[in-house]
Amino acid sequence: CTELTGAVLVGETSLPVYRGEINTLGLGVAIEILDDAGNVILGKMGDIVLSKPVPNLPVGLWGDIDGSAFKDKYFSKYPGQVGF
Repeated sequence: CTELTGAVLVGETSLPVYRGEINTLGLGVAIEILDDAGNVILGKMGDIVLSKPVPNLPVGLWGDIDGSAFKDKYFSKYPGQVGF
């Protein structure tokens, strides 16, 4: 997910890097990993969500005049949180 990596996750070269993991977050970014029911999980695969707003979140999608595709893509599964 390129928009996620560029916006909120940062690769830190001074920390170990492991396949399938991101080793640090961007400053001021709060994320959680949720299961399909919306419960926070640790150590398991799940959906990455932003639990608080971040200033560099995209404000829309190209060509999405009414904003419906943007809302469907990022806000439909977990209301109030941005899901990737």
